Amino acid sequence: MRVGSEQIDQLLAMGFSREQAQEALEHCQNSVVLAVDWLLNRSSPPSTDQPQPAPELAICPLPCPRPGPPPSRRPPPSSQSSRLEVRVEDNILKIGEHLCITFERTLRVPDDGKIYPLPPSLGQFPILRVDDYIDRVPASWRTTGGVFIPLYQREACFIQFHGNHNHPCAVKVAVGKVNAISGKPWSQELRRDQNDYVCVPDQPWLDGINSGDGTIKQFVAMPLGKGYTVEAQVTGKEEFGGFQIISFDSKQRIPDKWHPRPPPPHHWPVVPLPHPQPMPFSATDNLLNSQMQSVSLEDSAAPSFLASAAPPPAPAAAPASTTLSSSISSFPKRKLVAERASQSAQPEAERRQVEGAREMGLAAGGTIKQSIHSDPYGIDTWDQSKFGRVFVHIVNSQMWTQITGQAPPETPISAQTYSAHGFPWFDIYEENASTVPTSSTLSGIKTVKEIDQEKYAWPQQDDSSIRLSGSQVHQIPGNKPHDPQHSVRDGSW
Repeated sequence: MRVGSEQIDQLLAMGFSREQAQEALEHCQNSVVLAVDWLLNRSSPPSTDQPQPAPELAICPLPCPRPGPPPSRRPPPSSQSSRLEVRVEDNILKIGEHLCITFERTLRVPDDGKIYPLPPSLGQFPILRVDDYIDRVPASWRTTGGVFIPLYQREACFIQFHGNHNHPCAVKVAVGKVNAISGKPWSQELRRDQNDYVCVPDQPWLDGINSGDGTIKQFVAMPLGKGYTVEAQVTGKEEFGGFQIISFDSKQRIPDKWHPRPPPPHHWPVVPLPHPQPMPFSATDNLLNSQMQSVSLEDSAAPSFLASAAPPPAPAAAPASTTLSSSISSFPKRKLVAERASQSAQPEAERRQVEGAREMGLAAGGTIKQSIHSDPYGIDTWDQSKFGRVFVHIVNSQMWTQITGQAPPETPISAQTYSAHGFPWFDIYEENASTVPTSSTLSGIKTVKEIDQEKYAWPQQDDSSIRLSGSQVHQIPGNKPHDPQHSVRDGSW
């Protein structure tokens, strides 16, 4: 392997010999951080013509990767050379060349002790870059970078993954920097003894936190500072909110002849950009009832970072690609084929709930049948030096409008109204794939309803049970393609 002169110079400045630097960089694939670690921790020093004094990192004239103790063996978060580019376009996040992510609006399933099938997608959430509104976002966002999306209080969402069977990815997802699968604090490294990530495209969706036994507790947005979120219950604090996502590429192409499960029986057709696949629904209302009233918002003082100026216009859209790449494939979206519901989407109390301008976190909702598959490839498949990550902030409707000047999406239809019209729910055949173990931390998380019952003497949301007919639950067998682009900055978090 060709060793860079700049990396050698950095090791020379730390007090290592040229021979040591050359050997360590070749052994550690040109990573200075790993080379330092290797040199400091190897059992015996490399043979050199002249013995070299131990390096004194404290007086290093060049910036050290991590001052003080020897650096860890995992790839450094600050290393830019190994970063996969994160881009956003047409409400799709793309990390590197083999992973696309969308955040899908969906029904909030009742928290009534029953297990529900997969609810449908009601359309994608809009995704905006923090840097396009850098003068209007909270100061902490300027450090973390990333993107932001709008959710109403008590609105549900799910993450849809689009991947490539020949180039799978290992993806970790956290809510408020609590791992959504293990319940442990945020960590960027993949470890053999932990089941805290999903493999894409093998995992088509993630609808909530791991509750074990082939189920999840649904992602439901709640304001920070109220004690509802997973972050609050696990850490005792509510500092971060939102989603944190990191993806690792595979080291090499996976042959066509081997897949963890048989390839899907069909693919959906490639669809030209910039228009994403339309919802197969009357008009183009994305399942949102045009007769519904928006959530009422009372006047409230804008946060200090918003008080000085009127909302800016939306940034100009970046040029779109011409077609979606056929190399990106995933399961088909859980879309609805039905007529528009004519009833009000939410109970009156919910629709009139007052929201101040707030950042949001993820709380636990009702239970959905969904397996979280364990890694079928093995941890050695993943290149931990080649990763991309993104911080996804969540804001409520009022904060979205104050930052962007745009109206938020309409309030979604309720699960009760949706089901009363006979519209479909979904289930996927798992083919006996192995799943991650139950998280003792996450299995004890209280749901929004349970915390409501501790706080209030009356219900705060409609959790009346839904009766589904067998014909309403549609089996999903297949995969489909997708893709796009535009850089998203990742900061320090």
